[in-house]
Amino acid sequence: IFQLCFAVILQVAATSPVELTPSNFDSTLSSGNWLVKFYAPWCGYCRQLEPVYNEVSSQLEHKNVKLAKVDASKYKALGFRFGVDGFPTIFHVSEGEVRKYGGERSKQALVAFATAGWLETPAAFSPLFSPLGFLGRTLGAALD
Repeated sequence: IFQLCFAVILQVAATSPVELTPSNFDSTLSSGNWLVKFYAPWCGYCRQLEPVYNEVSSQLEHKNVKLAKVDASKYKALGFRFGVDGFPTIFHVSEGEVRKYGGERSKQALVAFATAGWLETPAAFSPLFSPLGFLGRTLGAALD
């Protein structure tokens, strides 16, 4: 029984989205493909999306896409950098390029966007004003 419980704990830990904070945000998103959800714990839509987002994390575990989440009610400067004005807001981040997700909040739609759909979505920010660029990081640091 202990081994079974331990295996379940490892499975959950391995597939849970990474919790981003100001201290790990830029370094975590500096490489790879990421789906990043900005949320607030008190938001009803965010609570509805949580189990779906965790399922997406499990499904994408071996597809070169990682999932992360930011409590933008706690880390307001991170949300401000990305222009988050409602919850939940989801972005795809790859090689410094940011694309905003605007589709339905289903597992199938999120997986499709995370694996290839983002390529058809225009960048949400010009390189000069990217939240991951110099100006975005500087503005975020000033607001912290």
